[in-house]
Amino acid sequence: MWALGPDYTPEARAGVEALGVLPVDYPLSRTGLSPLEDLRSFLSLLRFFRRERPEAVLTWQAKPNAYGIPAAALAGVPHRAAVVEGLGYAFTPGEENFKKRLLREVLSVLYRISFALAHKVFFLNPDDLEEFVARGLVRREKAVLLGGIGVPLEEWPPAPPHLYPPTFTLIARLLKEKGVREFAEAARRMKARHLNPEARFLLIGPLNTIPGAIPGYSRGRFQGW
Repeated sequence: MWALGPDYTPEARAGVEALGVLPVDYPLSRTGLSPLEDLRSFLSLLRFFRRERPEAVLTWQAKPNAYGIPAAALAGVPHRAAVVEGLGYAFTPGEENFKKRLLREVLSVLYRISFALAHKVFFLNPDDLEEFVARGLVRREKAVLLGGIGVPLEEWPPAPPHLYPPTFTLIARLLKEKGVREFAEAARRMKARHLNPEARFLLIGPLNTIPGAIPGYSRGRFQGW
C-alpha cells in the first residue's frame, strides 16, 4: 500500500510508515495554475500506476482528484474512487474575480472527465454532494455520502466555558471560506458597541497558501482586512 503526496516532511513520512504504508513523493503544485506543472504531475502518477499496478486508487483533494483518476484509468487500475472533502475555493460562494471564475471553469471540465472515469465519488456532507450533482460534475448514482470526519468528541470532551472574561474562540485554517472575516467583524462590532469591553476573541489556526487564504499577518492585523 502506498500513500502518494508532495513534499513529505520527516515527521509526516514517519507517521505514514508507522501505519504500515509506504510514503511516495510526487511533484504537485497545490495552488499553481501552470499547465506544464500539472502535466508533470499527471505523467508522474501515470508512470507510478503503470509500474506498480495497484488494485485500487483513492484520490483526495482537487488536483489529485482531477489528475489521479484519469491517470489510474489509463494505467488500467481496476478500482478507482475519489473523495471530495469540500467545495474548495473555486466553488465556494463569496467574492468573485476573473481568476476564480477561470479556475472554476477549468476544474469543472476536469472533474467531469475524472468523475466519469471513477467508480465512486465520496462526499463528506450532503450540500457538497448536491452541488456537484446539480452542476453536472458527477452522476448521482456514483455519489456516496460518508458523513463528517471532524474532531472525535469522545477523545476531546467539552470543557467548562471560560466566562471571566467572556471568551470566543475560532479554530480554523485562515481561509475566507472558514468564516474568519465574519468572526473578526463580530469582534469589531461587539467592541464598538461596548457590549462587553473585556470580551476576548481568539483566532487559532495556521496560515495557508491556497487562493482563498487570508493574506499574511503583520503587526497584529491581517493584511487585506
